[in-house]
Amino acid sequence: MVLGIENDVDEIESQVFGGSTHVSKRIYQLSREVIDFQRAVRPLRDIVMDVREDRLLADAPEAVRQDLRDIEDHAIVIDERVETLREALKGTLDLNLALQTQRQNEEVTNMTAASLRQAEDSRRIAAWAGVLFVPSLVAGTYGMNFTHMPELGWAWGYAWGLGLMFLTGLGMYLIFKWKDWL
Repeated sequence: MVLGIENDVDEIESQVFGGSTHVSKRIYQLSREVIDFQRAVRPLRDIVMDVREDRLLADAPEAVRQDLRDIEDHAIVIDERVETLREALKGTLDLNLALQTQRQNEEVTNMTAASLRQAEDSRRIAAWAGVLFVPSLVAGTYGMNFTHMPELGWAWGYAWGLGLMFLTGLGMYLIFKWKDWL
């Protein structure tokens, strides 16, 4: 039985280091089995010791008393091995939780980095939209075919409109560049 539990513990450790996310339930189930097994084995030590020290066996042959000592020693060894397995399972569960937390932290870090990149892209798109909006507004205003605009009759009106569009676009570009949005 102990060898089977030891094999299960080894398999669980491989699964934990292999990245399996469903191993926690198996660790808990095996821990319950180990505790049940320990409850069955632990009283054997005392029982064998009581039998060995019983007065009825005082006249028993040395071979019988030696066999009882061997049985008691085996019960002690099994109890200690089971306790070691129980501690190993506890450590494996703690390790599994730590690895899962580490994986979750890495995922959150990756998602945060992606969100920051997305926010940066959105900010750049908004800045370019702002740079292009003012010249579009000026061009749209001049494209309305008003008859009473003072600069329509002016010889430099066309150049003034283009210059206004260029300068406002350039001004917004420089402001956004200065604020590190572009």
